[in-house]
Amino acid sequence: MKIFLGMVKFKESDIKIFIVDDDELLVKILRTKFQQNTNYKVYSFSSGDDFISFYKNMPRSNKQIHILILDYLLKPNEPIKRSKKYKSANTGNSYLGS
Repeated sequence: MKIFLGMVKFKESDIKIFIVDDDELLVKILRTKFQQNTNYKVYSFSSGDDFISFYKNMPRSNKQIHILILDYLLKPNEPIKRSKKYKSANTGNSYLGS
């Protein structure tokens, strides 16, 4: 199956979903739903810092994020720091957020 994100065509198996949330049950539910209903690659992290570290260490040719599900309330004040870190680490991709 081919998926269009914006004007770009992807194979379903190439779509990457990143879940950043400290609620283990919610992560398990989301991961299970995506894995049962799609061929997307699903990655999950319990903190924004874990996600940023993983992303920075990914090969440059593989640094595409198609969907990022981000818990805004991980810790007090962390969303602002995490958002700024993500923006600086991810200058080549589009993102939603403030």
